[in-house]
Amino acid sequence: MDDNRQRNSEAVDAWILEAAEKGIHLQSGIIGNKVLYDLCKQYFDHSNDDAINAKIWLIGRAYAASIERRRTKGDKINDDFYAEKVVKEMRDAELDKRLTKLRAYSSINKANIAEILGVHRYLLDKFKKISDLNKRSLASKYLHFHLPHLFFIYDSRANNALRRISEKPGEDFDDIIDSPTVDKAYAAFFYRAYQLRERIGKDMTPRHFDNMLIMIENEKMRGQKTKNNISEGAVTDSV
Repeated sequence: MDDNRQRNSEAVDAWILEAAEKGIHLQSGIIGNKVLYDLCKQYFDHSNDDAINAKIWLIGRAYAASIERRRTKGDKINDDFYAEKVVKEMRDAELDKRLTKLRAYSSINKANIAEILGVHRYLLDKFKKISDLNKRSLASKYLHFHLPHLFFIYDSRANNALRRISEKPGEDFDDIIDSPTVDKAYAAFFYRAYQLRERIGKDMTPRHFDNMLIMIENEKMRGQKTKNNISEGAVTDSV
């Protein structure tokens, strides 16, 4: 690596480290998130209809990823949809078996990533049966609140930020990313997150990591908005 590229790499790394530190210490949203963590801890399995409704509804609405499908003529009203579609599909011993097995893992490592991603794909397929939509983001968020140390939170903002500051997954991950047992988009995101967190070298939970990504994306959006406002002002002044 030449001197200029070396300096650029060091500057980016320093910026990422600063963002990571802010993500670890961010206090915003702690109380609301604790309610969801506690709910999923108390009702970890899917044997209680009211708990199933509460978890799906609260996580989906709090994180702008609700399970309801797009409205079409003849759709069930919301209460019937939850009772007849959501609860019926989510009362699943296989899902609980898979979650319970993952619960034994204390952290993410190369040996268990494929299994973690497999559970995400299993839930994603289940949500597709319920809503007729790809609920990749909701699946990641729902699983995160059940197993916060194992699932990175996926949404468009986090993905946009991560793609700007991270490298593509290494070739040693290709077999898993291309496997039909995982969701390719989430798997690629997950590996990017895993690799970057390893590079950062800090004791970052997936929650801290999400804080960092959202702050990075928000800063970009604020900068773009400011840039647009300046451009609009310049046009106005010239009229």
